[in-house]
Amino acid sequence: MSWDASAIESALASLGIPLEATLLLHSNLSLFSKPREGTIDRAILQGLTRHTTRTVVLPGFTYSLGRNEVFDPRDVPKEMGVLSVLAHTAGWQRSLDPMFSMYSNGPQTTHLFSKIPPRSFGPDSVFDRLIQSDSWLLSINLDAGSTLAHQIEYEFGVPHRFIKVFNGTVRFRGLETPVVWESYVRNLSQLNSRQNFKRLTENLHNTGLLRTVKLGGGRLAAIRISDYRKHILSKLHECSGYLTAAMS
Repeated sequence: MSWDASAIESALASLGIPLEATLLLHSNLSLFSKPREGTIDRAILQGLTRHTTRTVVLPGFTYSLGRNEVFDPRDVPKEMGVLSVLAHTAGWQRSLDPMFSMYSNGPQTTHLFSKIPPRSFGPDSVFDRLIQSDSWLLSINLDAGSTLAHQIEYEFGVPHRFIKVFNGTVRFRGLETPVVWESYVRNLSQLNSRQNFKRLTENLHNTGLLRTVKLGGGRLAAIRISDYRKHILSKLHECSGYLTAAMS
């Protein structure tokens, strides 16, 4: 059960993740035992960033415009977990998306975050750029679900989601600027449109596309985002509600 930052690096190697890959990370640290040194969150981020050729992306979602709040990238996204808080305090770069902001550390950060269009999903969004890159989805103690899946649903055009325009304010370097922003939201009036990633996780495990490794009482799972996209699109063609509580 004993582990440290170097064990994280070994786990990534066993999952077949290249040193130059970009990782989109979703995590739940509750199952981990205490590392040999430091805290769980620091050991994990240190392990993920040991090689400067690797780019690590974390969610820093705020849903600010949907909550009628001003988005300020200097505010800590406390609802996103301790890794996002640590990335914030460590000075990782943050995308200026007032709904689905993310943190990034590594050489692909500028490519992912610079001059993003006023939309969270769709062409040239950060999620779209992750799909177009040689990126991997890495989950820690979670299923194969990811907000990235909604970008794939956008591409397919599922009937239970639609583009919604939000008006609000972004505060950047002390200046407040009005913004008009697009997001891809669930149709709340449609029965059983709530997301459900159980089938996705089971299918990816059964096909061997989702690789897993145990570490420190927890589990890491990884899949190439290109494979993730291909699988989801194929299933959406069979059933547009593949990622929901209903099969349509």
